[in-house]
Amino acid sequence: MQPSSPEQPQHPLQPYDFILNPEKPAGKSKLPLSMPGPGSSLAQRLLFVAGGALILVIVVALVASLMFKGSSSSTDITNIAASQTEIIRVVALAEQSAKSPDTKAFAASTEEVVTSDLAALQAAAKDSNIKINAKLLSSKKDSAVDTNLKTAAENGQFDEVFTQTLATKLKAYSREMANVFPSIKSKKVQAAMNSAYKSTDILVASQKTTSQ
Repeated sequence: MQPSSPEQPQHPLQPYDFILNPEKPAGKSKLPLSMPGPGSSLAQRLLFVAGGALILVIVVALVASLMFKGSSSSTDITNIAASQTEIIRVVALAEQSAKSPDTKAFAASTEEVVTSDLAALQAAAKDSNIKINAKLLSSKKDSAVDTNLKTAAENGQFDEVFTQTLATKLKAYSREMANVFPSIKSKKVQAAMNSAYKSTDILVASQKTTSQ
């Protein structure tokens, strides 16, 4: 008698079934941030509203913060540019009235340096999308300086008064840059101001040397 062969299973197990036909986990997936449905409890609805309100407050605060910082930088940089503009204006007053070669040289050097620094600051601000209000560049015009220099010229003291006035304005301008610099975020504007600060220190030092 031939041994009977074992019965073959009607549905043999395929070795790769677990890859080709993976078992799907039971249960329904649920979005964690889905809106509460009609059957949701009052607590769930209140929680959803409170979460949305918190997100809105954070977004508004961030936008307001960015707008405030941009406005502050624009104002600070405009003030620096206005100081530079006033120094250039005062220097021009020495062209006709200065007598001493040292005074004329000091005025010429200051005009060249500060004019270059103003152009560099304006270019850096433009590249950084920071607006300098051109209408405010003359906002620091000091009419008292004109009066004092006119009187000094009439009394034969123009060079002395002019040199002292310009040195005072350069020092105030240098302090202003030092105070504003930490609030400036643009690297290009920082570089322009740093260069202007150094060149101003050189001008002040040279004035002290010639006046001795």
